[in-house]
Amino acid sequence: MTLRMGMRGAGTCAAIASVTAAGGLAVAAAASAQDADTEVIEAVGTSWDRTEVTIDVGDTVEWQFDQGGEMPHNVASDSDNWSYATPIEVQGPPQDHTFTEPGTYRFICQVHPIQMQ
Repeated sequence: MTLRMGMRGAGTCAAIASVTAAGGLAVAAAASAQDADTEVIEAVGTSWDRTEVTIDVGDTVEWQFDQGGEMPHNVASDSDNWSYATPIEVQGPPQDHTFTEPGTYRFICQVHPIQMQ
């Protein structure tokens, strides 16, 4: 999955569309945030629940894991511009990260790296 952060607006929409068409998760963020929000991405089975998220710099992405499932999951960075990894757990608690810099951020579930990228 890919989190893309840049400026909201017409230029960003095209970039998000190209990432989405390739199957990535795009998060576009403006250069400054006035009101911080949290966007939730859910892991259900062996997939993420959506393919695009738009946030502002300073917003948080929260990953939630299928609480009725028995599969272990985690979230880990999959690009050189950030370092993030949560514990691998079955029905683990939500995990979150606040993005403070514009950029594209890829992440995976290390247990299901092919299905959940």
